[in-house]
Amino acid sequence: MIVNLETEDVDQTYRELTATDGIRIVSEPVTQSYGTRYFAVEDPCGNRINLYHSNH
Repeated sequence: MIVNLETEDVDQTYRELTATDGIRIVSEPVTQSYGTRYFAVEDPCGNRINLYHSNH
């Protein structure tokens, strides 16, 4: 399963989640050419969660 969640501050959310047990970081924050910044994590059950913020 993949879940997409929008957050106001991708970098702050990334910092908070890297300090949380049981969360595996799949990709570090990156800004796409179209302006969306995102990163991905995996929960303990293997579900991928994409956290993003769109500047649109």
